[in-house]
Amino acid sequence: MDIAGKVALVTGSAVRVGRETALELARAGADLIIHYRRSQPQAEQAADAVRALGRRAATVQADFAQPGEACDRLIRAIDSSFGRCDILVNNASAYASGTPNTMNGSDWADLLAVNVTTPVMLAERLAPRMADAGGGAIVNMLDIQGRRPWPRYLASGIAAGALWTATIGLARKFAPGVRVNGVAPGTVLWNEQDDPALLQRVIELTPMKRIGLPVDVAKAVRFLIENDYITGQVLCVDGGRSMC
Repeated sequence: MDIAGKVALVTGSAVRVGRETALELARAGADLIIHYRRSQPQAEQAADAVRALGRRAATVQADFAQPGEACDRLIRAIDSSFGRCDILVNNASAYASGTPNTMNGSDWADLLAVNVTTPVMLAERLAPRMADAGGGAIVNMLDIQGRRPWPRYLASGIAAGALWTATIGLARKFAPGVRVNGVAPGTVLWNEQDDPALLQRVIELTPMKRIGLPVDVAKAVRFLIENDYITGQVLCVDGGRSMC
């Protein structure tokens, strides 16, 4: 797909990897819908950064813990701002430690809604519209924990694995009109609240001997959108961690 002139919705794109992905697509010539949950000032700043690159941008707030309402708000934003959506990057996510047994029921339900239910529902609602308009591309942001879950974050690993499976199922469902792929980052950026010694251990276990940068992930997303003969695949952007 030639990204120039297309409209892209990147969920969770006010900050971090989502923001860099939105800017990468803008640099390739896309107009952007910037979605956020709570980070309105950062979303407006991201939209301004897109406009500085010569592209159009709109922002929309939606809480992915409420799947139906979130999808409705995003569809309305697409229709009112651009009238179409050619690219969907499901980047918004929640992260939690623990297991379904140790979490309270509402937190577990919210985790699944944000990480699995809403992204899948949004893909299912947008894909037919993309196909009718001549085709489209969907990229789900996954996590290497979807295949190698960490015991401390088992709940998040389960959710990541579910979206990983959904990515393949959606690719089969919507081919050939809409391609669906995934990007599974390893450690990208670093939670400053975590032990620095843990960071060093992660680096030592990573063949490339560094953690990832948002741009590493954003360029992988762009690659999967631009290559018209790839669907149903998950590209691990983890410095080789998943092969160890």
